[in-house]
Amino acid sequence: MTVGSTAIVPAGTNGTLENGNMQSSCTVAGGGNFLMLFTLRDGDSNVLGRASWGSNNEDDLISNALIWNVQGVHLRFKNGLNLVQTAVAGAPAGAQSYLNVNLYYRTP
Repeated sequence: MTVGSTAIVPAGTNGTLENGNMQSSCTVAGGGNFLMLFTLRDGDSNVLGRASWGSNNEDDLISNALIWNVQGVHLRFKNGLNLVQTAVAGAPAGAQSYLNVNLYYRTP
């Protein structure tokens, strides 16, 4: 995933987020320092959650690391949900293998 925004729930959808998680797996060639910030926002720019992921000169980060997990919440959202990824400091020296996002929500 590159720095930017990805629609997770389409615009125009209103609902209630009840559970969610993010897992990440990344290999950083030759080590490197970086910090990424992930923000879950609805279509009205309200923040529903945040997570960070980074490396401090590590060659291999933990595979399938659970970096964000919420259970049993009732967070209302309007106009869809978007995952916004931002490079806060530095940049990965290698490619991020994947970011997996699972959201469980209900519509009104």
